[in-house]
Amino acid sequence: MRSTFESEACRGWASFHDGPVPRIPLRVFRLLLLIGLAASIRPNARAADDVAGAWELVARHLPGDAQARLAPPAIAGREAALARAAVAMDSQPMTDERLTTVVTQLAELARGDDEVGQAAAYLVGRMYQVHFFQPDPARAARAYEELVARHPDSYWAQLARVKLAVLRLYLLPEPAAPAARVEAAEALLAQVTVPELRRDLHIVIGRARLFHRLPGALPHLREAARIGGTAAQAAERGRAGSD
Repeated sequence: MRSTFESEACRGWASFHDGPVPRIPLRVFRLLLLIGLAASIRPNARAADDVAGAWELVARHLPGDAQARLAPPAIAGREAALARAAVAMDSQPMTDERLTTVVTQLAELARGDDEVGQAAAYLVGRMYQVHFFQPDPARAARAYEELVARHPDSYWAQLARVKLAVLRLYLLPEPAAPAARVEAAEALLAQVTVPELRRDLHIVIGRARLFHRLPGALPHLREAARIGGTAAQAAERGRAGSD
């Protein structure tokens, strides 16, 4: 549900199956609806699958069209249910009652061990972190921790660790001391091996060291630059190529 990583991202700090019908993999749309990168996705006019087509519409922030795409009763299954929940997250009116219903749907999907379940579990935490009118950092952290405990090596668990670092650095009451907050976030680095997510975590920690006026920001930012792949670096390469 994302075409890139949920990087710069870390915007909370101050994003299946094989079959005879070509499908857009779930990861391609990694949380586009949450991170505002819809403009980077081109519509796929050849999408023969209604669920895949609905994901494209969700990515383009067209929840009404996506909902219509998912309307036929014959469109069933876990991925369709996840798509419907994603549509509801991006639809108006956005009320806590509506969001609570979506959380319930996602929590049910999260009981599964497939990638749909892992993505749903991540979205539960993300909703508590940023979607409700009154965010609940503690519940968000618990959701992320449960995902990490159940699927420690999955992409979604690694993404959850990056968000968990944000919560520990800025929003959770404990640890209280800035140095302890940074130490708790740095402890997650060893568990994040996906390069772009590891880079994001270095960025989060480097910024936190600057925010808390602690030394040691530069090594994290240098490591993030070494891994590469940020939007700023891509833009810089594009400018260099046009010179």
